[in-house]
Amino acid sequence: MTRQGVSLTMWTLRTIAAVALAALLPSANAHGAETKTISAVEVQSDGGMTRIVLRGAKDAIYTAFMREDPPRLILELPDVAFEGVNTPISVKNGLVEDVTLGAFGDAKSGHGMARVSIALAQASDYEVKPAGDEIVVEVRASGVAAGNEPVPSQPGPPEVAP
Repeated sequence: MTRQGVSLTMWTLRTIAAVALAALLPSANAHGAETKTISAVEVQSDGGMTRIVLRGAKDAIYTAFMREDPPRLILELPDVAFEGVNTPISVKNGLVEDVTLGAFGDAKSGHGMARVSIALAQASDYEVKPAGDEIVVEVRASGVAAGNEPVPSQPGPPEVAP
């Protein structure tokens, strides 16, 4: 094959690859940018625990982390929007002060982020439990187990009578 034939073949292969890649990208972006909607937020207090239930965002991906000064738990949910939910939600039960919902970016274009900010009245532990079209956030005072019993600060050897 001549040098000109090799150049023409390489140019053809590159062109075909570029066209195929361009055809695949919009469909991949459309599938990955599906916006989920949270349509209800419910707050339940039960003894030493507060449960925040986010409804409607089936299989949503989230990141949860704590912030200090002021103390709060943050959940960030990419490609999620809030619809018909009032904010802030006042709780003031001695553990949680309020729940504030916010968003930044543009969720409709696949570049948005929903944020749930849970203002805490005291140091707290949390657990996030995704379940179908709900995300349940359980908040407890630090050092309190699921059964509302204090958690020992440090396990040690059993006490021995002298």
